[in-house]
Amino acid sequence: MSILMPNKRAYIRSSVFSAFWVCLLCIGRLGQAEDFSNFYSDAALIKKQSIFREDMESWFKVIRRHLSPEESQRLGDVHLEFPLRDPHPLNFYSNSQARIIFLPVQSKVFLSDLFLAYLWLVDQGYNPQTVLDYAGMVGYYSRKSMSDRTPKEYFNGHLPLPLATLQIPENATQSRTVADNRDQKVTDALIFAFCHELGHVFYGHPSYGTLPAEQARANETQADAFAVDILRRVSRAPLGTYVYFMILAHFNGRQGEQFVDTRTHPLTGARLQILALAMDKEETDFAKNEPDRATWSTNLKALAGQLRTAAMGLDGALIVNGVQVSNLSAENIKERLAPRRTLTYVPAARLNESFPGKFSGVYDCDIWLVLKGQNEGQIGGGPLKVPPLQVRLILRRKGELVEGEYTYVATGVTGSLTGNIEGEKLNFKWNEPPGLGFPAGSGTGVFQASEDGVSITGDWGRGQDKKNLGKWVAKRVSKT
Repeated sequence: MSILMPNKRAYIRSSVFSAFWVCLLCIGRLGQAEDFSNFYSDAALIKKQSIFREDMESWFKVIRRHLSPEESQRLGDVHLEFPLRDPHPLNFYSNSQARIIFLPVQSKVFLSDLFLAYLWLVDQGYNPQTVLDYAGMVGYYSRKSMSDRTPKEYFNGHLPLPLATLQIPENATQSRTVADNRDQKVTDALIFAFCHELGHVFYGHPSYGTLPAEQARANETQADAFAVDILRRVSRAPLGTYVYFMILAHFNGRQGEQFVDTRTHPLTGARLQILALAMDKEETDFAKNEPDRATWSTNLKALAGQLRTAAMGLDGALIVNGVQVSNLSAENIKERLAPRRTLTYVPAARLNESFPGKFSGVYDCDIWLVLKGQNEGQIGGGPLKVPPLQVRLILRRKGELVEGEYTYVATGVTGSLTGNIEGEKLNFKWNEPPGLGFPAGSGTGVFQASEDGVSITGDWGRGQDKKNLGKWVAKRVSKT
């Protein structure tokens, strides 16, 4: 089995989407030579292979000392394999019947790079959401490449390596805080993934091709519970698994949620809840090897609360991520995944260009939507007191023609806008990715500029109605 997908043997035999591919955590491309398994050269992975093997086999010895007699007997002949790579760049898996756990070296190296990026960004005061956006992008293009072009072809012939793409400096590990934190968190994630696969072997879980979805989901929950219990016994709090699960969840997005009845694995949100519950109930055991047990227990309870909060908000986060990654391409990836302070990507104003008068420039906007229970006269007030949406709008004028785009600050949804200036007004059409933002689809609107062109007010709507969605109030903030 796999923390990500059905066991490798079943995967190779079927050469099609497994049931897990249409759920939260899925596999990458099948049967194509150029996939994301080529992030690193064989030479680079071979250098890491022996160290990775030594570390994981050492941890297995520690884990064995904490197994019950029954567990020791049933797991006595488990064998570990360390292949260089796997088509899925974040995969660890097992074959319960053959009693083998596979730990690909590239999965470990790739995970280590993502953790380094995440922790360096946090240390420098940046938002680590760019790492999750990157993971979502790799997953998105993995899925697209199964029926279309290879990943390299989407990025001008080059795979977007994690540290370079996320613009993490080469000296990031010179910070001992970042380096030590990375090592600890990666080890947490690897031990959890290993113990999860150990759970599959212990319970003898068969391949998912032979199981109904409900039983497969139960097996995943059982393997998670086994892993958490082993971590409790060895007093290894699974702190790094939070980032690990978030990376995996964003890699796989929300595809397949319409097939809930056939989804084989629990949602990552549910898995975070399991971790939170274990930390709450067993914080004493997790903290027993720490010099300051009281403080450590308090910190674990606080982390459990953060895990529960993340679990509850995960679905919305994945919707936002789906919008972000669908807008990534070889042309804009450097700008959109650069270190940033904000949660979502918001286009920056460009200061080196002039703009000709009205309806041109960069604007910060408030949009008051017409909601149920309101009428036009109550927008921005009335009984609901709903605050406006914040939007960054960029308009580019060429004569009487205007083109532009707008981005919702809270979600990263990006829409396009085209229009014609008639007198003091701009009549425009807008489009957004259907089903990803609010509102979705397309429609029309009309803006009116102030005399100096600094301010814009107006209405927009779906279809040909220019007022049924709400009002815009915008102010130019810089040149574009």
